[in-house]
Amino acid sequence: MDSVHDRRLRRCATSKPVRALVSDSDALVRGQVTAGTRLLCETGVRVLPVDGAAVLTRGGPDTAGLLYATDPVITRLDDLEFVTGEGPCLEAYWNHAPVLEPDLAGGAATERWPWYAPEAAAIGAGAVFAFPIQVGGMVFGVFWLYRHARGALTGPDLNAARGFARTAAGVVLNDIADHSREQLDAHLADSVFGRVETNRALGVIAEQAHTDIGQARVLLRSTAYAQNRTSRAVAQDVLKHRLAFPPETP
Repeated sequence: MDSVHDRRLRRCATSKPVRALVSDSDALVRGQVTAGTRLLCETGVRVLPVDGAAVLTRGGPDTAGLLYATDPVITRLDDLEFVTGEGPCLEAYWNHAPVLEPDLAGGAATERWPWYAPEAAAIGAGAVFAFPIQVGGMVFGVFWLYRHARGALTGPDLNAARGFARTAAGVVLNDIADHSREQLDAHLADSVFGRVETNRALGVIAEQAHTDIGQARVLLRSTAYAQNRTSRAVAQDVLKHRLAFPPETP
């Protein structure tokens, strides 16, 4: 059963910044890069009927960055979108509207995302809910949630999730403004969320295969999907010279 504090957090999610809602015990994460984003995600998991949350920033189809994720499942779901090129976050970003999928194992989800949905269900996600993060009409990211059990977010829970997404805009922008470009790059380089290794590997693949970065991305993604591995694992093999992509012979 929810505590009084948790009920208060849910009620306030639609009107107050998440930073103002956390207790003093959360101070240990303040000062870290993306501290506000971390608090946003962890508070969302605490008060909503979900098992994981994440914030993704995106400047285009191939320029996404995962700022924070609460657990390995949603981190893997994020990579699965990168590998398959489809999924709830991409739709929420491009359509500027929430994407609420209550049953990833169902026929509707498989028809919607034929590559993503079966793999996401196999990972352990029963439902996903993605909300665009925007300022005015500009969408620059996605706040998204998953849970193991199937079922929709409804009523107060859905309203609260929308509130977290609205709050996310200010929280993410504050995190970015509070740190230099070098600090953010270093954080992503050291983080399990970043795609620094993947981006480096794309350059290597392009050189090996005598192609451009776009085709190199296709080669990396298809290899990861065919081998049921993460893009990062494939990238690490490329960078450690365990995997090569020679040019196609005429």
